[in-house]
This record gives sequence, C-alpha cells and structure tokens, in this order.
Amino acid sequence: MIEAFPFLYSLCAGALVLIALLILCCLVYGVRGRRFTDRVVAVNVIGTLTISAIAILSFALQESYILDIALIYALLNFLAVLVLCRVVTLRAKGRLRHLKEKRDAEKGGEAK
Repeated sequence: MIEAFPFLYSLCAGALVLIALLILCCLVYGVRGRRFTDRVVAVNVIGTLTISAIAILSFALQESYILDIALIYALLNFLAVLVLCRVVTLRAKGRLRHLKEKRDAEKGGEAK
C-alpha cells in the first residue's frame, strides 16, 4: 500500500520525527516536574507516544508482527503506571501517618 502512495512514507517519517520531539518534551517535563506525580504522568505519556511510534513504524514497514510488540509494550506501560500509582499512594499514606504521629506526640508532650 505504501508503494502505491509514496507520500505516505514521508508522512510516516514526519510523524515519527514529531513523536520523537514530543517524547523529548515529555522527558524534560518529567525531569523538571515539581512533584512525583508529574514524573508518573510524563512516564505514561512517553510510553503512549512510544506505542504510537511503534504502530506507525509497523505501518511504514508493512510488518504486522510489530503491532504485537506494541501491544505488549502497552500492557507493560499500563502495569508500570499502576505500580507507580501504588507507590505514590503508599508514600502519601506514610506521610500522613507520620504527621499524625508527630502531632499526637506533640499533644502528649503538652499534656504532661
């Protein structure tokens, strides 16, 4: 199909360059992010952009097995985001528990 329409090859190449630039922007956002959740979102967006780049590459090369790789990568990306979200929630719960214990210790010290 791509041989019949030569402009599709240059369109795919342009899309891959654009996706590479967007991945670079997300990488900068992830490094400069103020919070841990900013970094999690950046990792998720980079994974999604990588999946779309793999799909475009599969179309340009006319190899359907590459889409299987994109699917596996999508599942791994999803699992990575779930694990990172779990880490964020446990970290937040630990911080809240620590603040509560500190506040209770301060109240106990004042009562004596």
